Amino acid sequence: MPETFNAVILGRTLPLKANGNEDYLREVVDYVNGKVDEVKGKSTGMTDLNVALLAILNIADDYFVALGKQRAVFSQIEQRCDDLIEYIDSKL
Repeated sequence: MPETFNAVILGRTLPLKANGNEDYLREVVDYVNGKVDEVKGKSTGMTDLNVALLAILNIADDYFVALGKQRAVFSQIEQRCDDLIEYIDSKL
């Protein structure tokens, strides 16, 4: 049976299923709280909903930047593999 982990985000407690990896879940919650704190530090007087929405947008931006970097690395690896195959074929 999965264990329940209580995450606190924006002062609200959310019971989450840890599925045996509570440390990872804590890391995710800490990341989200860090993004929430970033937004709160830059803006005052915002509702929790607006803070949450801006934090979500920042997290989505981080994701797409990381995805773009990953795609670029995969593209480089694929190109190097193609070059190596071409080189090997030319020597046969």
